[in-house]
Amino acid sequence: MAIRHAAFRNRLQEARPLRSELFPAADEKQCVLVVDDERIILDIVSNMLSCAGYRVVVAEGGFDAMDLFSEHSFDLVITDLNMPDLDGWNLAETIKERSPRTPVVLITGSIDTEIQGKDRPFDAVLFKPFTARELVKTVDGVLAEAPIR
Repeated sequence: MAIRHAAFRNRLQEARPLRSELFPAADEKQCVLVVDDERIILDIVSNMLSCAGYRVVVAEGGFDAMDLFSEHSFDLVITDLNMPDLDGWNLAETIKERSPRTPVVLITGSIDTEIQGKDRPFDAVLFKPFTARELVKTVDGVLAEAPIR
C-alpha cells in the first residue's frame, strides 16, 4: 500500500503544472463526487480534479456517498471498487438506479475480467496507479459523452 500511495503523491505533483495544458475545457460548475475508504486517495484524487477546475466533494465510503448523492446533484461519481461498507460495484448500481444519466467511473487496483464485461454499472474504469493526465482525460471523456441532465 505504501508504494502505491507514494506513486500517487508523485503523480499529484505532476497535476499542478498540467492545468493550462490539459484542462481548459473543464467547467468549474461541474461537480464530481469522489468515493474511497482511504483518506489519502481521496485527497490525491480531489487535488488532481481541483487543479483541473472541477468542484469536488469527497465521501469516505459507499454509505456516506449515498447520503451525499441523496442530498445533492453531481455531474459525475468516481468510486473505488473495494470498500468495506458498500463496495463500488453496488454503489454504482444504486446510483444508476436512482439517476441513470449520472456517469460513474470506477477506480481499482485489481485487474478483473468481470470489470471489463458489458453488463457493468459504470461508464469507465481507471486502474491504480494512474496519472493526473489519465484521470482528467477519463473524466473529460465520460462527461463529454454523458447525456444532458
